[in-house]
Amino acid sequence: MPRLPTRSADIQPGAISGGRRAGPEDTGVVDLQPAVRAVQGAAEGVLQGREEDESRKVLVQQAEIRAKYAKRLDEAATSGEELGKIREELDADLSRVSENLQTRKGLETAQMHAANTGAVFDNQANNIAVTRARLEARVEGSKFISNLSAQLVRNPAALSSALQDVDAFVGTLSRLSPEQQNVFKQEWRQELNATAAIRLGQIDPEGTKTRLQNGEFDLSAEQRAVALGKTEQEIRAQAAERERVKLEARREEAEKVDSARGEMLDGIIKGKVRWADIRDNPAFAGPQGANAKKELFLMMEARNKEMASGEKRSNPVVERNLWMAIHAPEGDPRKIYSATPIFEAVQRGDINTATANQLNAMVANQKDENNRTIGSHMNGLMAVVGRSLSQDPRYIGQPGIVAEIQMDYQDRVTKRVAALRAEKKDPMEAFNPASKDFVGSREFIQGSIDRVKGNAATTLPRAGAVLEFGGKKWEFKGGDPAVQSNYKEVK
Repeated sequence: MPRLPTRSADIQPGAISGGRRAGPEDTGVVDLQPAVRAVQGAAEGVLQGREEDESRKVLVQQAEIRAKYAKRLDEAATSGEELGKIREELDADLSRVSENLQTRKGLETAQMHAANTGAVFDNQANNIAVTRARLEARVEGSKFISNLSAQLVRNPAALSSALQDVDAFVGTLSRLSPEQQNVFKQEWRQELNATAAIRLGQIDPEGTKTRLQNGEFDLSAEQRAVALGKTEQEIRAQAAERERVKLEARREEAEKVDSARGEMLDGIIKGKVRWADIRDNPAFAGPQGANAKKELFLMMEARNKEMASGEKRSNPVVERNLWMAIHAPEGDPRKIYSATPIFEAVQRGDINTATANQLNAMVANQKDENNRTIGSHMNGLMAVVGRSLSQDPRYIGQPGIVAEIQMDYQDRVTKRVAALRAEKKDPMEAFNPASKDFVGSREFIQGSIDRVKGNAATTLPRAGAVLEFGGKKWEFKGGDPAVQSNYKEVK
């Protein structure tokens, strides 16, 4: 390698001027430091500008990336998209930001903001993961608890085992915080306790009510109130059911008794029933049967007396009143639903057994809707006829004749209805004013008046005869039996 030539010079010490250090101007040497500093300043300015440009671009790109992935996470929260895949895409975008950066500040800015963006992403992603885990636990837990509840409905004694299953299930929810796990555990345990308590309240309401009142079962205040309410409702419902069964049994027994009593009574009238037939009838084995047997025995005695001494005519007023009571509308205090008042009338001697048999059949027919409707129409017409006759001067004070006319009218109406049925016609035509079969016409009613007056003319009472009307006894003094003054009350 060539060697550069060297030179030497003798420099004499210069004189000190004014006591200052010698400068370049004293030595004749040119000072380049200002120029160097200027060049360095210019270079540093260029570098600073480039760093600022890169940092600015990094900030803009990072903001765009952060906004992009914040939106992706919002969408993933509802779509269920896999979060790890989104994180990988974020890392790739962040890496591309650092490519082609030439300044240290640009790189440092990119690294710092990439870390911040990643931290923000991870925090939001973690919240989504926790929410997903909570929702998943809620959905799976609901199915799990539903199955356990179904088992407890079948066997509420298995509550302890079901609670252990809940504890084991909650132990698998590792992605949830301990606090959230305890919330689920408490909620599900109380739900199972409520299911078991309500079911036990159906099986043993009285005992379960006591246990609930004593604080047994792990329940919230609201759940305990609900369980108590359902248990008390069950107590009332079971009591009502017991009463319903009792009443239904009583109703069924009454139907059997009424049916058998009607058959026996008809047999008594026809002379085909013996006491043994009544005494040993299985329909009379229950509590209501005892009274029916007593009534039938009295009817048998009354029928025997009638056969021995001749059948006495029924009191038309009593017969009419019983008929009206049978066909009275629902809710009318006069309405009767059993044959007891009929049998009592036989015992008093007010009606004979044949009339009692007819009236008893009417009571039974009232259980049929069609018969009940026809009876209601007949009752209305009977009342109209009765009011009209009672206001007629010819019948004032003669309730017996009025009642006889009414009963004759009723008998003819019944026959008209039966005839319509036999002809396959609507029996309600008898109550249609526009029908030729209408039984409310003046002519039809007059027919009963004429029939009763004709019978009365052939059976005039003799002077001194004692008749019974309206529950009182009257002695006929003679003359026209249609004149009220021709009677005097027998005290």
